[in-house]
Amino acid sequence: MARIIDKDLLKSYHEKRCIITGTQAEPHHVYHRSQHYGHDHPNNLIPLCRIMHCKLHSIGLKKMVEIHPQIEEWLYEHGWEYNEYNKKWQNLELKKLGDISGN
Repeated sequence: MARIIDKDLLKSYHEKRCIITGTQAEPHHVYHRSQHYGHDHPNNLIPLCRIMHCKLHSIGLKKMVEIHPQIEEWLYEHGWEYNEYNKKWQNLELKKLGDISGN
């Protein structure tokens, strides 16, 4: 029932650039690590600088998308869709991956 952890993938995000500021990035898990589908997977990790990462945690994904359209673009490019019914972003491929991994 463990989540998928990829330490090499996580380290590689420090070589990426923030999709908002263009500065050094760190990975933000869209599905948080504590959630059922919070795997270390490229479609679940948004490259954000420390400041934007902290801002996202402070104001939430929905508000962050409103302020920074780059995040919405990234989400759509990585298989995410906004569910109007429950007002949440979801990625069905990551949910399938979670089901396959035994989570």
